[in-house]
Amino acid sequence: MIGVLLAGGYSRRFKQDKALYYDPRLQATWLESALQRLMEITESCCIIANSKNYNQIVEEAQPFPTTTLMDLPEFAGLGPLSGIYTAAKRYPGERLLVTAIDYPFLTSQSLNKLTFHRNAYAVSENQPHFAITHLTIDDQLLEILEIDLANKTLRLGDFLKKISAEPVELPTNELFTTNNPITVLYKNDPF
Repeated sequence: MIGVLLAGGYSRRFKQDKALYYDPRLQATWLESALQRLMEITESCCIIANSKNYNQIVEEAQPFPTTTLMDLPEFAGLGPLSGIYTAAKRYPGERLLVTAIDYPFLTSQSLNKLTFHRNAYAVSENQPHFAITHLTIDDQLLEILEIDLANKTLRLGDFLKKISAEPVELPTNELFTTNNPITVLYKNDPF
């Protein structure tokens, strides 16, 4: 199983790169924290970066067994679906455990719950978190991804519905994100 870390967004509302954000509560960047979590349950990790953060992510990820990629050119910049497609093309026939970079308190135990299902995504209190998924890559899944991307049907939830992904309940306190670095220090602080 390959861990896939979606870190290719431009973090415009966050006003700085989320992957490289140093979180004092974790005493690590969100990238380091996510890689540590994924490495507990996967063989290796694939980081999907963008052209602005690619070099910094490669440098920061050196201690981990990772591959850093940018979206494949034909679907570059089309959001999480293009990142998943890039990883799926790189690792055909593999299982991918996917998470977005901005879930700093997600645990490896919670992520592992997803792996008991062929295709699954996280939910908490009926709120879906589509960017936390477990996918089994096969020809049919790749074809659906390619069609959605070619048609600019980019909603991750719509894609997961097409592949009959199952919702898996995870703890609410692990599933919050933020678009403001100041609220990172105060909002939903589990410490």
